[in-house]
Amino acid sequence: LQRLAAPVEVLIAQHSEHPLAGDSSELHVPPDGYAHPETGEFREERPTDVESSSPWVPCYKAVLTPSDGPYALPFMGVQRDGAPWDGPCVSTDAHADRQTFYPDASAMYAEIDRVGWTADGEHCQLARRADFDFY
Repeated sequence: LQRLAAPVEVLIAQHSEHPLAGDSSELHVPPDGYAHPETGEFREERPTDVESSSPWVPCYKAVLTPSDGPYALPFMGVQRDGAPWDGPCVSTDAHADRQTFYPDASAMYAEIDRVGWTADGEHCQLARRADFDFY
C-alpha cells in the first residue's frame, strides 16, 4: 500500500468493481464519459467518429486524495543504480536489503478502522473494542 502525495483525478472503468456489476447496470448512474485506454484521451460523449469496435471505455471521473488513505498501487521504486526491485535485496550487494513488511500490525489496524463497516453501517472501530500494543 502506498500514499498519494497530492490529489489526482482518475478515470475508473464503469462496472469494473465486480464481475457481475454490469448485470445491474440499470441501478447505476450513466458514465461521466469515455476514455481511450491507449491514449488516455477522455470525451464526455461517446465518440461517433470511430468504428463501433473502438476501444473507448465508459468511465467515471474521481478525485483521489492523500487523506483517503493508502492505495494498492504498483510499486514504482527503483534502486539507486536504476535497477528494478525484483526482490528484497540490492542488486549490487547481497547483504543490503529493504524492508518489505510492516514492522508491526498498527498500520493494518488503522486501515481496518478507516474502511471497515458493520452490518449496521457503522465503522468497525477496532480501537473502540480493545487497547492494542504494538512492539
